[in-house]
Amino acid sequence: MAEEMPIVDATVMGDADETPVESAAQPDTTAKEVDDVDEPTPTEPVAHDRIFALFKGRLHYHYPATWLGSSLDGTKCKVRFDDQTVTNIETSQVRRLELRIGDTVKVDEKEKRKKNWVIVGFGPMATTDEERALGTDVFGHTHVKVQPKSGRESLSQSTSSTPAEASEVHTVLVNYLYLTTTMWPQYNLRTFEVPSKASAPRAETPSSTRTGTPSTTNTPRSRRAPVPIVKAKGTRTSHLRETSAASPRSASSEAMFAGMAFAISFLEADEEKQAVTKLIQRNGGIILEDGFEELFDLPDISGSSDPISPSKGSPRQKDVTRLVSKLQLNSKYKELRFAALIANVHTRRAKYMQALALGLPTISGRWIVHSLDESKNPSKDDTGPLPWGRYLLPAGHSTFLNAIRSRTLATYDAATASLEQIVESRARLLNDEGLVLVAPKTAADDWKRRKTYAFLTMACGAGTVKRVGDVQEAKKLTLDNAETWKWVYIDSSVADAEKVLFGKDTTTTAGKKRKRGSEATIAVGDEKMSATDGVVKIVNDEFVVQSLILGALVE
Repeated sequence: MAEEMPIVDATVMGDADETPVESAAQPDTTAKEVDDVDEPTPTEPVAHDRIFALFKGRLHYHYPATWLGSSLDGTKCKVRFDDQTVTNIETSQVRRLELRIGDTVKVDEKEKRKKNWVIVGFGPMATTDEERALGTDVFGHTHVKVQPKSGRESLSQSTSSTPAEASEVHTVLVNYLYLTTTMWPQYNLRTFEVPSKASAPRAETPSSTRTGTPSTTNTPRSRRAPVPIVKAKGTRTSHLRETSAASPRSASSEAMFAGMAFAISFLEADEEKQAVTKLIQRNGGIILEDGFEELFDLPDISGSSDPISPSKGSPRQKDVTRLVSKLQLNSKYKELRFAALIANVHTRRAKYMQALALGLPTISGRWIVHSLDESKNPSKDDTGPLPWGRYLLPAGHSTFLNAIRSRTLATYDAATASLEQIVESRARLLNDEGLVLVAPKTAADDWKRRKTYAFLTMACGAGTVKRVGDVQEAKKLTLDNAETWKWVYIDSSVADAEKVLFGKDTTTTAGKKRKRGSEATIAVGDEKMSATDGVVKIVNDEFVVQSLILGALVE
């Protein structure tokens, strides 16, 4: 997955899994210590409706599912796979999802699909609705511990009492397991019996509008995706959107998050992030791996050509300049209804700052889970996701307030909104004024990092953004065209840049003097965040971050 650069260094953020950020491709689960205490397996099932069922895709494999009902003659079952695909299947192709030590399984993760795995232990049992939403076995376990099975190794050797090395044992979600045709016979004696106290609907005649369309991809789980999704980095799929992302033809009427796009940024919660990502994808949502900039056609700010193109002396020069760098949604995203950042805590990471700059909600991952939970959203099939207002996360810690600042977004219905209108109506802190971004043109790695801030400045409403190589070049621009360039954005010392820009030489190339106002500075601790001569303002990263958190320029 593409990694997201932190907005500040890791000592401020506390974690850097982003130089983190997230791809829709499934990350490998973290290896667990073998001597972790296993959850004891109960003697009585607690989830009688949990089953393995055959999915009739290009490859016929058996996946975790939930039983919904049976036909009167008992020959067919109505089931819902964990990706929310509902279909009918022959009862002979259903077994209890009863997992035992020594069972051989496959694991649906990128680095694990080529191996067979042996179950060597169990993780915790689900105790909350959020945990049960991850998918369990019949005993309520959400996770199992597995280790690779050697092709020459007997089952008794695989399950001997001699512990494997910690690096060989992995803890994975139950809903990542699946069975090939050669593994199916080991479940012959684990027949499924209809729960006696259940009153589920009868199985229906299979309908092509309810079942997933088989895909030609090599990823087993994607063969039963209920709706097409935008291609994720590092994966292949035959269901790329050919029309707009929110077109009614590109998602079924049952897809909860169809026409919506999400960037995801979790702090130290890889499994929760992975589970939420899957829920979004399986219910029609788009995952923005690199952040919200994916939604836009970004202008060239490299400095290879001057963005100002009108004839000399044109009185409309500034207006033309603004049009060049205006953020425009990519045509395939123009009909999206909703976009949001999904997180588990407020951070200073790039995706979080992008959401603040664009005026998009920063929402707890529980909104995704609860919206799909019938006990919390009983009318979900009719009304769509839950109102997101009470799931809104704060903007972050404001040095101006010396406190955590809440966000003041007006709420709206995610299912009926217009992303284009939301972006267009956002607050523009920079008020369409021109900004010079200082970023050396010889360091590719530095520019990759600075591009994050370049996008932030456009999202903040800069009229034009132009990249220059050093502060001297920025000074020349501001002296030659003070009417356009009001901001100089640096990633070095404000005090040093101030000496260059506001030094003794204030004469323009035409020999005219620029009138200087009284100098003003803003500092955090010993470091200046900004400085101004009354005409041009120098700012750094912290100024941008703090202004976004405050929702106003830090004056």
